Amino acid sequence: MHYLKFITAACVLALGLSWSLQAQTREVSGRVLDTGGEPLIGAAVLLSGTTSGDVTDLEGAFRLRVPDGPVTLEISCLGYVSATVAVPAAQAQI
Repeated sequence: MHYLKFITAACVLALGLSWSLQAQTREVSGRVLDTGGEPLIGAAVLLSGTTSGDVTDLEGAFRLRVPDGPVTLEISCLGYVSATVAVPAAQAQI
């Protein structure tokens, strides 16, 4: 019986931690375009300093979960100069 209480408490704690961790992220989305305004297909968009990222679709669009607060995205595509973009905490679309 004692083990059942321990397991129940551990499950409640784990659920609470995972819920609070999810609340500390936000979604950033946008489009990657070339200088002519055409979408870049297959461009890599990475959260700076991590391996977390996305690849742009046929319309140059991406969607990425990032930590709350200001972040920097690194954008690269074969044949193009790489770029970094600062995304303020209040901005969700770039």
